[in-house]
Amino acid sequence: MAAYPFSSIETSNTPLSISVRSDIVDYLKNKALFERFLFSQVNRVPATSVFTRFTAGILETMYAGLDAEAAMPVLGGRE
Repeated sequence: MAAYPFSSIETSNTPLSISVRSDIVDYLKNKALFERFLFSQVNRVPATSVFTRFTAGILETMYAGLDAEAAMPVLGGRE
């Protein structure tokens, strides 16, 4: 049993009638080459203080995705 003494989040939503990972049996029938695979690249844009990150990968058997981000320090942050 878990307790979260500082959380005041409540919901009146009822749980779904089907489980979230109901397709796992179909995924387990086929052997995957990689069960987990992640590629991440961070770069700094030349002559600027802008940083970019690109990530692609397989996080679990059923979940894969892409992510791209750009960030820049504000208010004279550390460079």
